[in-house]
Amino acid sequence: MAGTIKTKAQLYADAVALPNPITRAALVAHLDNIVASYENIIQEYTTVQRDALTPFEGQKIYNTTSNRLEYYSASMWLPCSQKETVAVDCSANPNYQEALVGDQYIVTVAGIIGGGSGKTVSVGDLVYCVAANAGGTEASVGTSWKVCYSNSSTDAPTMYAEISLSSAQILALNSSPQTIVAAAGAGKIIVPISFVENFIYGTSDYATNTQLEAYITSGSNTIIGTIGASTDYILISPCTSLLATSNTSLKITIDNGNPTAGDSTMTVGVYYKIHTL
Repeated sequence: MAGTIKTKAQLYADAVALPNPITRAALVAHLDNIVASYENIIQEYTTVQRDALTPFEGQKIYNTTSNRLEYYSASMWLPCSQKETVAVDCSANPNYQEALVGDQYIVTVAGIIGGGSGKTVSVGDLVYCVAANAGGTEASVGTSWKVCYSNSSTDAPTMYAEISLSSAQILALNSSPQTIVAAAGAGKIIVPISFVENFIYGTSDYATNTQLEAYITSGSNTIIGTIGASTDYILISPCTSLLATSNTSLKITIDNGNPTAGDSTMTVGVYYKIHTL
């Protein structure tokens, strides 16, 4: 038999009110209420199911929608702890979820967060909580949330990409340039900050064409290193000037033509940002 969820005080009052002598039916009913109340401590509900409850002060549940423990206090459900960064689809203009300071969401589909009158966000933006709140629209809890915009020159995160090249790929690097960062999408450009070349010498030198370069727009290259060394080395080169084109990948190549001879390998890394035009 399913019991009724009650508080500790209610269960104590029920125990005091049990008939004397106690009947079997009364005892079973009381025990059912104790079991139901105990199980409710870790009862799982979706947000919709939770909102259909008749909760009591201090009641705890596990919300499978927000993936964390919540408790009921002062007529609202509040989270018990912070959650890991989770993805949020903003195409349907969702409201903010209940949150603690430090909770954050990464936008995977552009739209509006906080309802129809909320903040406009793009893919890659980080939405984070600055004041604990019960969730809701921009009008009700918008001041409790901030957005770190990935398309801002100051807020865009610095990322890193790396490519490893065999000697066969290096020998064909002029005729077959290698992509190190894929195109960022319409209206976006790659902004390289610095390059890291880790050259691993083999047994023979590359010759003829040895200048290592990077480019976004073909024909507008920047020098980032060399493959003409006779020993292992690591070279860090800042990107000083590069002609950019929207929605175009960043590639590495060798100037003038393919090198000759040589059997060394290397990895080339780049620190970069994505800028929205």
